[in-house]
Amino acid sequence: MRNFAYVRAGSAEEARQAVAQPAVMLLAGGTTLVDLVKCGVAEPEKVVDITHLKGLDALRVDTQGAYLGALLKMSRVADDPGIRAHFPAVSEAVWQAASAQIRNMATIGGNLMQRTRCAYFRDPAAFPACNKRAPGSGCSAIDGVNRNLAVLGTSDACIASYPGDLAPALAAARSLRASGDLVSLEVKRKNVGKQLETLATHGFTAYATGEGGGAPVVKPLTRRGRD
Repeated sequence: MRNFAYVRAGSAEEARQAVAQPAVMLLAGGTTLVDLVKCGVAEPEKVVDITHLKGLDALRVDTQGAYLGALLKMSRVADDPGIRAHFPAVSEAVWQAASAQIRNMATIGGNLMQRTRCAYFRDPAAFPACNKRAPGSGCSAIDGVNRNLAVLGTSDACIASYPGDLAPALAAARSLRASGDLVSLEVKRKNVGKQLETLATHGFTAYATGEGGGAPVVKPLTRRGRD
């Protein structure tokens, strides 16, 4: 594993400026970053710790919706009474995403931004050809053991699948698009099948955006009849 410098950001702005530099990565829960560094996929020269920054772990549920800070621990979101009552699909997705130990460490922001679990992506020594690591180098997985990789949304360049549970739960209901510092999630319930039964039970229209320093915001709640 490559040696790297460790610093603690004094503010969110300081962290933003630091991570804009080459070979600098943020440290939050660290559950994914440590794995990537160990297997040689991530080789940061500097790691910026943001775990202590105030205000980035806020959780608020009210009549306007729900605000989820990017540094919220997954376990806190999964167990929050307001999230469980009004956003059961979010709670269920986060709860099933990992073991209790990982949920107690991992953050919501990290869960949304995690890299693929494709074995070829995570073994650069044995499989140097990977378009996600080195664009244009090829895809070792296409002609490899790929039974557990993606069958939809693939291309001649990559067949890796996205590993998270939270983003697909929201994306399945409506759409997922990049926006702002983190990600924008727009969720509107439609009659799209049995897999959305948890969302359909509560009949919500929800919108999540990357405002608030990169934190997902779910708003507003609209109670309506079943389609």
